[in-house]
Amino acid sequence: MSPPRYRYRLGWRTLQRVCPTLPDHKAKELAVELAAAMIRFPPPGGWTAKEAAHFISQCAHESGEFRYRREIWGPTFAQKRYWRRRDLGNWLPAHGYRYRGAGYIQVTGRANFKAAAKRLGLTLGQLAERADDREYAALLAAQWWRAAFPRGTGNRTVEEVTRVVNGGYNGLAQRKKYHSRATKAAKFLVPKRRRP
Repeated sequence: MSPPRYRYRLGWRTLQRVCPTLPDHKAKELAVELAAAMIRFPPPGGWTAKEAAHFISQCAHESGEFRYRREIWGPTFAQKRYWRRRDLGNWLPAHGYRYRGAGYIQVTGRANFKAAAKRLGLTLGQLAERADDREYAALLAAQWWRAAFPRGTGNRTVEEVTRVVNGGYNGLAQRKKYHSRATKAAKFLVPKRRRP
């Protein structure tokens, strides 16, 4: 009899408590995908319960409870101005749409895509083409999180974390709800070795 194989995963029922609309099969898949990304790109102090609660709750809001891997494009007034955002590394009209939000944290802009591509071992063009792919959604989020919070988020408030993630406080009330749910069972949001 061969020994049981283990892989890292989060508590999938805890993901459903944070995001009540998640069906069982999706929650189980996410539990593995998010854990793999979190193990590959841990924050400087490692994944604590507080850090994981912030990460999962912000991803839940940015992705519409893990439904969207790419930013919904209108374009809205703000989206029409993306290409002029030098702080995002954009300068051509095509950059706004091409480098629109991607992954569960909605990584946005050519500069962020370029940094993510390097961390993921892809070219900028490859990442721009594959940013919709499910395999990169959690990885994009985790690599961005580690870079954006070099000292971690454990002692930060939801407002402080939201300001970094969003650039403002868009959806703050909903983010607080997700964070409150995540905090109640945060120990199950830290990647653990479990049987498949």
